[in-house]
Amino acid sequence: LQKLKLDLVAVRLHGGRLLVPWAETNRPVQTLCLNDLEGEVRFLPNDVWSLPSARATCLGARLHLSGQLTNASALRDWQPPRRATAPTEAELTWRRQVWTALRQLRFSRPPELAGRFDADAQDPNRLTASLALSAADLASPWGAGANLQLRLRLASRQGREASQGSPEPSSTSPPS
Repeated sequence: LQKLKLDLVAVRLHGGRLLVPWAETNRPVQTLCLNDLEGEVRFLPNDVWSLPSARATCLGARLHLSGQLTNASALRDWQPPRRATAPTEAELTWRRQVWTALRQLRFSRPPELAGRFDADAQDPNRLTASLALSAADLASPWGAGANLQLRLRLASRQGREASQGSPEPSSTSPPS
């Protein structure tokens, strides 16, 4: 038994929930809830972590995330970001307005939000990510519409240079 080696290959979560409190001075705490969390992180050779698919629901939307992190062991050296100053009243007001607006959106079917990322834990400037939002319809106090599609791509300068000549990810649409 002393010569056995234990290698962690993957971690899987099913039926999880993540609560992110959003507290402000002299205001009730609001909480962002990610429900029905499920996914798997695979620990691959060469210090690579893979997230083939993670899913959750939030504010009535279906969320999907996948990606890959290279040099994953460098995460242990990361320091949590620290804000130099407290948010200004304008920032707090904007946050409240966004939160209120999101809660007023109505859909006949849950919208889908899919994201994909590729990152290097040793060099956060090598991040590339894509985000796709789709909804059959949308109703709000400000208007309504159908067949909403929004696609975003984020790439740091180094991430863009690294991906030039590489094909785009096949799709950021959620699996059927």
